[in-house]
Amino acid sequence: MKAAIIVFSPSGHTLAAARMIQRSIEEKGGTADIINITKDDNLLFASKSERQKILEERLQEFDALFAGAPVYAGHAETHVLRILEALPEPDQKRSKIAVPFITYGGAHSFIALEEMGRALKKKKYVPVLGIKLASFHTLSRFFRTKILEHKPGDAEERLIEKVISTIFDLCLHTEHIQDNSSSFAYTKVPMRLMLNILSQEKIHAKFKTVSIIQENCRACKKCISVCPVNNFIFADGKVSIKDQKNCILCGECFYHCKSNAIDFAYRTVAQKRLNDGNIILEKDLSAVYPKRYGYINNEGELCYE
Repeated sequence: MKAAIIVFSPSGHTLAAARMIQRSIEEKGGTADIINITKDDNLLFASKSERQKILEERLQEFDALFAGAPVYAGHAETHVLRILEALPEPDQKRSKIAVPFITYGGAHSFIALEEMGRALKKKKYVPVLGIKLASFHTLSRFFRTKILEHKPGDAEERLIEKVISTIFDLCLHTEHIQDNSSSFAYTKVPMRLMLNILSQEKIHAKFKTVSIIQENCRACKKCISVCPVNNFIFADGKVSIKDQKNCILCGECFYHCKSNAIDFAYRTVAQKRLNDGNIILEKDLSAVYPKRYGYINNEGELCYE
């Protein structure tokens, strides 16, 4: 089996999940290419037609397509959805088998997986399985209690191995391919309706106030190196922000700055909303949908329905 894995990973955890998928495929004798769109201006900010051309070139033959996004404000991160809109459709070289996967901080995965499945279906792919993976909530780095600090971990890797075994079987028995995306809609209807009205951008827009405290800045350029959407530039001896609207509120610039030169007000909003890390986790911390393929409960046990 040959797989293609598309991933956007501001803090590295979605990429870690993609590498787990890649490793599991390779251990079974297959191959997997990771297309990491993080910091890739050619894909992040190109027009849809330009994205289509690039993806047509990068996505050659594959037997299964995996697409991964972090969850932001209950949604699949917007840049990934834009990439999926520009995918080449399945053909003789590209299989219709698709597996979306999301990483989230344990509290609210909401409609992210459902959105990923819907986006893939619009491009005529068949979402045969969907994966929800618990991962370290990076906004909790300076909270009193860090949320899922060591996730994704061994339990998530075992779950992925089960998925990969199923996908290998499907590639050999394509008559069993079926759309299971209806199982991705596990969030209760009222919240689903609300989030279908309130996009990630609508929820986050008023918090996009990240700025540089110039008197503290030492021009180390660390913010430039860690920003997943390349929103910092260095010119005339100082660092500046290209456009606040491009900020995705990941906080990577703030958390990596050693000079206290980043004003990131959203951190305190998140800290209050997440009760300084003392949160109630989703009952099924990590899961494959449909759930008969496995889920991890809050005790870290791999279970099946």
